[in-house]
Amino acid sequence: MRIAHLLPRQRGNVAVDNHTFVNALPRMCRTGAPWRDLPECYGKWITVLPAVQPLVQERRDRAPVHGIAGGADHRGGDPGVRHGLHEREGPPARGRGAGKGGSRSVSVSRGGRNTKVHVASDSESTVVEIHLSPGNEHDAAHGRRSMAALGAFMGTHLLMDRAYEGDSTRLLAESFGLTPVVPPKRNRTAPWDCARETYKGRNMVERVFNRMKHYRKAATRYDRLDETFLTNLQLIRIAIYLKNTAKNQLV
Repeated sequence: MRIAHLLPRQRGNVAVDNHTFVNALPRMCRTGAPWRDLPECYGKWITVLPAVQPLVQERRDRAPVHGIAGGADHRGGDPGVRHGLHEREGPPARGRGAGKGGSRSVSVSRGGRNTKVHVASDSESTVVEIHLSPGNEHDAAHGRRSMAALGAFMGTHLLMDRAYEGDSTRLLAESFGLTPVVPPKRNRTAPWDCARETYKGRNMVERVFNRMKHYRKAATRYDRLDETFLTNLQLIRIAIYLKNTAKNQLV
């Protein structure tokens, strides 16, 4: 009922209701199967697939989402909360180059054709910001982009991956009132002291990726366009968030 206004309006003689359609989305994200292989219990794929297009179009028409599954609600939360900023070498990208209909963050790096997924998170189930970048682009600029989405959190520890440990990135974090916690690279001429015990909390973001990779749509990128891939990632994060919320309510 809370997302009914976001779902496509049923027209004509359509036998698939919105509840079945919503259940079909995480099922296809988990299996990674093409829509033509949608089980019959969810209805005909030719009926369900057009209902997915408005979700992808909405993702294409707006700026990158800053709050997923209630992540934006944490902006006014406990100032002592720790945020993790992380990037990883993404799944092998099947699409090639920028094509018709949208952008594709695919490029050749040492790992081959791949895509990087950048995530800022404050818990295992809540993602505050997520975006893509080609595998050959440096991580520092994308780290600052994720940081700008976080905004100002006075006195908050920002646990960053070592790929974001540049001087400009750390200065930007401090200008937002964040305390950057990141170990220096080994080739630093003037290394700094890192709070090792605090930095251990960054495994929270690693657990975010671990949960996402249980869904084949996130572990293997077969979607050509960024909008489609990001939409699937957001649906996966929402499914994980709702599952954890229901589990906590039962406890």
